[in-house]
Amino acid sequence: MEHPLQRCWLYLLSSLALCITFYQPAAAQATYQEPLINQAIAAIQRGVTDPAIDSLAVYVAASPGAASAIHGPLSYWLGKAHLDAGQPDEAINIWRSGILAMNDADSFDHRLGLTFLNAVFAYGSSQHYALGTAVYERLLADVGRPVSSLFQTAFTPYLEAIAFILPTAQREAWQLDNGWQASAATAANLWWRSKDPAPATRNNELLEEHLERVAYAMANYRFRDQFDDRGAVYIRLGPPTRTTSIQFDKSNFRNKVLDQNLTITESDFPGNEFWFYAHIDNAAQFLFHDTSGLYRLGQTRNLLPSSLRSGLGNSTRGKAKARAMVRTLEEIYKQLSLYHPTFATRYTDVAAFSSLLDDADIASQLNAAQQSEDESVESLGNALNADLLANSRASGIADAGMPGSAFNPNRPDLFVNHTMAAYKVEDDMLAVQREDYVPQVRTNVFDAIAPLPLYFRTARFLEEDGTTRTEIYWRPAANALALDNTSQDKVELAGITPDDYLIVTSVVQKTPDYLDRQIAHDRAMLPGIATGLDVSLPTQTVSTTGDLGLYHLALQIDMYAANIEDGQLRKIGPHVKANTYQQDSLNALPSDTGTLTMSDLKPMILPASIQEMPDIDEEIIQLSLVDPSPVIDGQTPLVLYFEVYNLQNNASGRTQFDVKYEINSPKRRGLFRKAGTDKTTFTSTIEGNTAKSEEFLVLDLSDQRKAGPLNITVEIFDHTTQQTVSRQIAYEIKP
Repeated sequence: MEHPLQRCWLYLLSSLALCITFYQPAAAQATYQEPLINQAIAAIQRGVTDPAIDSLAVYVAASPGAASAIHGPLSYWLGKAHLDAGQPDEAINIWRSGILAMNDADSFDHRLGLTFLNAVFAYGSSQHYALGTAVYERLLADVGRPVSSLFQTAFTPYLEAIAFILPTAQREAWQLDNGWQASAATAANLWWRSKDPAPATRNNELLEEHLERVAYAMANYRFRDQFDDRGAVYIRLGPPTRTTSIQFDKSNFRNKVLDQNLTITESDFPGNEFWFYAHIDNAAQFLFHDTSGLYRLGQTRNLLPSSLRSGLGNSTRGKAKARAMVRTLEEIYKQLSLYHPTFATRYTDVAAFSSLLDDADIASQLNAAQQSEDESVESLGNALNADLLANSRASGIADAGMPGSAFNPNRPDLFVNHTMAAYKVEDDMLAVQREDYVPQVRTNVFDAIAPLPLYFRTARFLEEDGTTRTEIYWRPAANALALDNTSQDKVELAGITPDDYLIVTSVVQKTPDYLDRQIAHDRAMLPGIATGLDVSLPTQTVSTTGDLGLYHLALQIDMYAANIEDGQLRKIGPHVKANTYQQDSLNALPSDTGTLTMSDLKPMILPASIQEMPDIDEEIIQLSLVDPSPVIDGQTPLVLYFEVYNLQNNASGRTQFDVKYEINSPKRRGLFRKAGTDKTTFTSTIEGNTAKSEEFLVLDLSDQRKAGPLNITVEIFDHTTQQTVSRQIAYEIKP
């Protein structure tokens, strides 16, 4: 099997970056002296870098792959010295040279590779990302194999990061509950290659984005050799749209809670962070709280000190704690309400009760003053107290003073218990919604490029040389080429009038191991398209040839603004839209001449301009248009083209075979009919003289009036060999 790094070299050998060499002329080479090297490495370990750099630089320049029998590759130590000296770019370049040189010698060092991988993505050295991902694949390939236990431990964060983004079914298929075995690591490498979001480029942008996230999470969200929940969420979803931390040092909160006669201080409140991914879904909100250095996903109740949550009751101390709880909840929801709408309603509710407590405090102070003041002051106090009570009732909290009411300011414990129970139910529901509406992993790779809605279909045909030709049909959906306001602004800022466009089509053939076998590019110019109009583009066909056995295909369509004059491309502007199509695990058609073989069904329709169906078969084929759309109505005749191979002659020297088609569609409902499926079948017998036959079916679907799935099966039966082969195609009937 081809080495992952070798694939990277094939990708990049033509680039200038790999042509740069770190070798020096022969005059600069130095005789290898192990004692001097040992001294230099010992100095690096003590933190003395400058002399060590001077000592090792000559050896590494002369032979980047040089290694000490005791200390390993010298490029590792020289790079480490530069990194310790605050020179990360020099360190990365040195490590890169060592990796390339060792690869040329069919060698690899795990410590050097892992150090390079960590540094490249931690420092965002994007020019080295292609090699970084190749090194990652090489390291991943050795997981579960008999290599250094130190490497297995050091690579653990990367394995944990994969588990964060995998669907449950994938984790179960790889049996990760039993630990990472070599088979799971091999499957993970294939999985990453299959997820390349831009197959036309030499890089795997999704993997690069993932490794960027892992590097950031390792630096910011890893404690005691494990990621906290922030790290898991960051690796899955990337940076949040909005973040905040609830602060408990506000002056109003201090006056009403911390300065009261309670045994709680600001340090009793755990550190916390709130993340909101507005670009994903309203349910994508996460509240983390600090648990001895590790932040865990929790709810607002986890932000309350344990001493404050216990002992709530009708006693003087219990009421005092409940009042502090109300003030604390008010502060929490006040700050969170600025970041997520869910907490705005909670803040309104808690703030309303908090105002009742304020009113009660004022009334209590006035009543205390009445005992020591004269009659006139007492009258004034009673009047103010009456006004406060009237105002509280007018605020919408009816019967606030009724005994047993959750809104009784004299029983704040009842309000707190009621509120915390209700919000616990809401928080549990929010957690369920988060599971339902937030994806396991979300990429930001193409956020700057608008999607290009397209229809795709694939059909395989057998070539004369026994290989398979695969045709991919695609066309834009309605209004797909029109630009939104953001894209129009981007084009105009580039100095290009948004009327001309360039469509670049890239098709990639991949081996069973998802390695690129062949890449082909094509382009089409679309001049004079007025912005905002529904401009249609006829179905485009891309063909690949030479496939045998198992293979994979990927198609990438990129749309660029352009300046086109007299049919010539004058200037290429911004990349405005894109789409990709993956067809995994295709099997080449059987080439054995004794095996009845059939192509896939090629979907075609008659154009709407034809009022009546032609009677001549050849004319139907010539007039039909390939259409990959998955939706069809009963007004347009459907034409299915296919080819039959390896037909055998009978005793008369003729071929004879049956063509049978079956249409399954939603059953029409009547007064006494139940919902179900209608089935239509038709069989015809065809005779010929050749082993290959080109056929088509013209299907009149005018009686298919019920909206729903339409499944068509075409079956071929060879009378001579008694062999049968069939193909299917599916549509959705337009209402």
